[in-house]
Amino acid sequence: MVRVQKKYIGFFLGIAAFLLIFLFADLKPGKPEVTATMAVAALMAIWWVSETIPLAVTALVPLVLFPALGVLDGRVRGAAVEALGRLGDDAAAAHVVSLLHDAVEAVRVQAARALGQLRAEAAMPDLVAALDDTSWWVRFRAAEALIRMGSRGVAVLRATAGQAGVGGEIATQVLAEMAVN
Repeated sequence: MVRVQKKYIGFFLGIAAFLLIFLFADLKPGKPEVTATMAVAALMAIWWVSETIPLAVTALVPLVLFPALGVLDGRVRGAAVEALGRLGDDAAAAHVVSLLHDAVEAVRVQAARALGQLRAEAAMPDLVAALDDTSWWVRFRAAEALIRMGSRGVAVLRATAGQAGVGGEIATQVLAEMAVN
């Protein structure tokens, strides 16, 4: 009971701190991104300390809030997604999947790569859909991710290889290049 209350208190305290800083502080006049960064940092610090949500999910907060607040460009968000893949925390996979649909190519590329590193089998349908992305790099990383998932991923990629379109083409190409039997 005390643990549940601590989580609720931490959750709402984090949001309150974020709003207070974001709406009422001006840490560096003329640079609103400085105040926005501090507001997000306060939110994350409170959520980490109170363990309101899993740490890996808390780590994704900047990926969602920074672009909305005008703090980060796509390359930085892509690098953050890449780091999440390297950390290997399965809790991050569900949130990384949504980044396959990001407007920025670098973020989609790193999301596909991270899902392969995490071997997130639940993401297979989304990775198959990413095989038809407008970016060759996203398609390539999605195909690579499917191969990294083992026999199930390879089977899905083989089934796609027989289809028409860019998804089928990249599946055929990656299977041939990686000499997957």
